[in-house]
Amino acid sequence: MSEFHDLRIRAINPETENAICVEFEVPEKLRPAFSFRQGQYLTLKAEIDGKELRRCYSICSGVDDGNLRVAIKKIGGGAFSNHAHATLKKGDTVAVMPPQGRFFTEL
Repeated sequence: MSEFHDLRIRAINPETENAICVEFEVPEKLRPAFSFRQGQYLTLKAEIDGKELRRCYSICSGVDDGNLRVAIKKIGGGAFSNHAHATLKKGDTVAVMPPQGRFFTEL
């Protein structure tokens, strides 16, 4: 099983009224672990109201654009998504598992 790594948030950009795009800084030593294929996702972990929550979000970066981003849509009653929208900011760190998923085709 993969382990979580603390990644710093490089930027948070609003995409729609209810969606943000969170971009992570990936240290050089972790770049091999965080390389990805189109269609993969990241698992994010946070402690919210005394409970550990994990949520998976699709990577929304191009494989060759040099960035690692996920989009998080705020949903009614969504503990993690509402936490992300209300509290995350540039410079914060988030526990992130390396990319997973096999929903892709060779380019």
